[in-house]
Amino acid sequence: MGFQFTKRGVDIEIEGKTYTVNIQDADTQDALARVYKVFETYDADTLANNERANYTVSCTLRDMVGALIGLDGQNEIFENRAHCVIDELELINYIYGEVKAHSGDTPTLEELLASLNVGTEGINLPKTDEPSVSEAGGAVKDAIGGVINAAKNNK
Repeated sequence: MGFQFTKRGVDIEIEGKTYTVNIQDADTQDALARVYKVFETYDADTLANNERANYTVSCTLRDMVGALIGLDGQNEIFENRAHCVIDELELINYIYGEVKAHSGDTPTLEELLASLNVGTEGINLPKTDEPSVSEAGGAVKDAIGGVINAAKNNK
């Protein structure tokens, strides 16, 4: 039968439309890395001095959705939707939940190399089992904290 590539994408449904998320795709990882770099620039002081802090964070969260499902999908989903950080966080949580639920069969890079008897000692391997989820969590948490502080300061 020969070699066949494994389907890596997870089909998810959002607002009645199906989108494919391939968290291991190089373009997806690169797009997520760009979004995380933006989140890393957000801190409580920066956002507290931003009169549009909620909008700023909302736009970045939407970019994260776009990194996961593609720009066309991002535009379709948010075309006529008001900016709401809670909605965007719920959507990202749903997307990552679906990806995680379907990722059990995917071996890590280290497991693949070990199956080929290739030693990995001393090699700094990238993680392939959703490396970005925990990294993003801290940055998103900090950004949301900044929005809350900004709201308190603008009362």
